[in-house]
Amino acid sequence: MRFVELFAGAGGMGLGLEAAGMEHLLSFEKMEAPHSVLVHAGKLALKMDLADVGNAVIAMRHFPDLIVGGPPCQDFSVQGEQVEGDRARLTQHFAQIVCLKRPQWFLFENVVRAANSREYQAARKLWKRHGYGLTEVAIDCSEYGVPQKRKRFFCIGRLDEID
Repeated sequence: MRFVELFAGAGGMGLGLEAAGMEHLLSFEKMEAPHSVLVHAGKLALKMDLADVGNAVIAMRHFPDLIVGGPPCQDFSVQGEQVEGDRARLTQHFAQIVCLKRPQWFLFENVVRAANSREYQAARKLWKRHGYGLTEVAIDCSEYGVPQKRKRFFCIGRLDEID
């Protein structure tokens, strides 16, 4: 499978997907430091604000099998103020990009509290309207080799599939 990584950070999710045998096409990261890490690792990476959905879709000339990403979690995190603002809205932008590119699969990752947010619920409705079947699960990543107790929420969508 060929994938594009949104909100790539330093590319951890992409690295895991590559280790699973998938082909990395492109990463998007807005922040300078993690974008620099991607570039120095030899990744094709665009430094872009994904709130600009139209330009992001145009920049993504590839037609991936899978779009992955974890939009910023600060607005949802129990460590933060838990006020949904501009960073939380990036969840809907992630969904819009998925729906415009229409990959067979997408993988959304975030903190567990994100699943109950207004922004995620709006994104979920968008995916459903565009024909994605969803599998949603919260897991403790320490049970999968991550060296810290870290609960995360995942939504995996497949086009033209049931939940």
